Amino acid sequence: MEFLNLRLKYQKMSNKKAVILNINNKYLQKNRYDRIL
Repeated sequence: MEFLNLRLKYQKMSNKKAVILNINNKYLQKNRYDRIL
């Protein structure tokens, strides 16, 4: 039961986290690209 509650909380959080991670990934990719140049 507790596991399901945690999963629901995580799903709600993961939407926000996914956006943040997406932004971070773009930023990191840009940094990596700049370093290669």
